[in-house]
Amino acid sequence: MVHVPYKGTGQALTDLLGGQIELMFAPTQTVIPQIKSGRLRAIAVTGKQPLEALPDLPTVTSSGLPGYTAQGWFGLLVPKGTPPAVIAKLHDDVNKVLAQPDVRKDLLAKGAEPGSGTSAEFSAFIREEQDKWAKLIKDAGIVME
Repeated sequence: MVHVPYKGTGQALTDLLGGQIELMFAPTQTVIPQIKSGRLRAIAVTGKQPLEALPDLPTVTSSGLPGYTAQGWFGLLVPKGTPPAVIAKLHDDVNKVLAQPDVRKDLLAKGAEPGSGTSAEFSAFIREEQDKWAKLIKDAGIVME
């Protein structure tokens, strides 16, 4: 395979649909309409679990590459020193919105898995992600061009 460094998903998806490239790793939310319409064939999801939106699609791990996970995520971050009461209010409000049945249903249908947990758990997750990717970059000898 040859890596083609696109500046964004839009042009890569256009080239995939047009046959200029043969595969891509893409955010599920971006490609679900093309998968469901049959214009694209999904091979696997890179997360730890199958997606509710594509329940028959295996994970990379279950397809034969044990321990492989790589998934995009979104979260809210605040500046250092933000008062704990403000953080708690944001946390509670966001979780209330994510728990609304219509919001949850819409996110799941688009391939997004609404998260939950505490601010401390999210901080720990971010640190784990940083450590995982830093090790991979170091072990692979990846350098900026």
